[in-house]
Amino acid sequence: MRKILLPLLFSTLLFSFDKQDVERLLEEEVCQNCDLSDANLSHLDLSIFEIQDSNLSGVDFSHSNLFMAELQGSNLEGANLENTILWKADLTSCKLNNVKAKGVNLKGAKLKKAIIENSDLSYSSIWKADFTHAEIKNVNFYNSELGDAKFYENDLRDSNLTGSILYKTKFKNTHLTKEQYNYAKSEEAIFIK
Repeated sequence: MRKILLPLLFSTLLFSFDKQDVERLLEEEVCQNCDLSDANLSHLDLSIFEIQDSNLSGVDFSHSNLFMAELQGSNLEGANLENTILWKADLTSCKLNNVKAKGVNLKGAKLKKAIIENSDLSYSSIWKADFTHAEIKNVNFYNSELGDAKFYENDLRDSNLTGSILYKTKFKNTHLTKEQYNYAKSEEAIFIK
């Protein structure tokens, strides 16, 4: 009996997503409250797909196009978003902890009330993204383009902004270190009282 259960256990660990949810997503372009955890969705065109309130933890979206995708309330913990297009995507209230997102395109993305911790967003294009009320902790924005982005009610003190473009980036009630503040001023960031 034990010999039968071990392979079955390993196969469920390797493929923890719901196969029917993946099929429904790819056929209907809509999948709400789905379990797509650990699925390989790399190199796909998923633009304008609706994947709200879903378990997307560990999903490989690398090199995929999620232009204007609706992802509100989804859990993307541990997802691979490297070189993924999330231009104008709605990531409101998403969980983005331990995400690999080097080279991600988040231009104009909505990240309001998102939780972003221990994630790598270095070398990324994040122009005009909205981080209002996002919980940001230990995020690497190294050499990213954050021009005209909104950081309202955030704490960036333990995040890396080194080398980032902060031209016209708006900061309102955002906690920064003295070095971050001086760097942002030199980049012509806007501080709103």
